[in-house]
Amino acid sequence: MEINEKLDIFYEAAIAAANKQSEEILEEQKRTYQQAIETYERNKQEEQKLWECAMEAKIKKEANRSISEQMLQQKRIYHAAEEAKKEELFAIVEEKLRAFRNTRQYEEFLIHHIRQAEAYGRGEEAVIYLSPSDAGKKAVLEQETGVELTLSEEDFYGGIRAVFPGKHMLMDESFAGRLRQEREGYTWA
Repeated sequence: MEINEKLDIFYEAAIAAANKQSEEILEEQKRTYQQAIETYERNKQEEQKLWECAMEAKIKKEANRSISEQMLQQKRIYHAAEEAKKEELFAIVEEKLRAFRNTRQYEEFLIHHIRQAEAYGRGEEAVIYLSPSDAGKKAVLEQETGVELTLSEEDFYGGIRAVFPGKHMLMDESFAGRLRQEREGYTWA
């Protein structure tokens, strides 16, 4: 065999070995890049999921805050309307009390409570107060009950108040006291 033929065989063997080695290097690089791409895509998908979860949580939080603000605003509106209705109701009650105070039944009411206070005191010292707005009824009430009445310095909107110093007690049968109790305890059913 001639040298050229040997060189050709050697050349082809060297080229074949180089091609094989090159293909192996390319395959290894391809696998490395493929793994890198898969890892990158996985990381990006995880980042996207985390971002979506964070955005969803943020949106839910904002929605809940908005709903809470709206509910609070609705409660304020409701309570304001409720308070307005309550004031309207008590204005009607006060008007009816004013009308009642001009009737004979009111005088009978006062007589009943004056006698009740006297009976409760059982002969002990008692000061029975009449509202200053009922000053015109004082003489008639004293005559019918036989009890000396004192005009209060404070207008308590009708009714009576009795003080029993020996018992350290106040009997409050005033309309102002009852209205105050009703206002404080009143709730819409």
